[in-house]
Amino acid sequence: MSGRRFQRISTEDIEEIVLTLYHRIIERYEAERSRIPAGNLVELCFEDLEQEPLAVMESIYRSLELKGFEQVRPRFEAYLGTVRMYRKNTYRIDKDLIRRIDARWDPVMQRWKYAPVAEGSAR
Repeated sequence: MSGRRFQRISTEDIEEIVLTLYHRIIERYEAERSRIPAGNLVELCFEDLEQEPLAVMESIYRSLELKGFEQVRPRFEAYLGTVRMYRKNTYRIDKDLIRRIDARWDPVMQRWKYAPVAEGSAR
């Protein structure tokens, strides 16, 4: 079925779908997360994971009261050694799209203490 589709979807439609669905997913998550028993959920900042992956993993183990971090530490360290030269891809995002993201996701960004995309590195 390669190359076949039922309908054409414009880039603008895809962007709108992503903007809408992401917001709905996050709102639903925030509404439901209180139902997750204490000690079964860890929320973290992705940038922290990028900067200090081993420390964040150790913190996750501690928060979830998981045993055995010291036993798996060498595996984490070995894996991190294999990806230490990895560099994130960079993308140019249209300024209008950045404004739309900021406008639509602003409430979530404020609650989670993230800077608007326009102020971040996604320019």
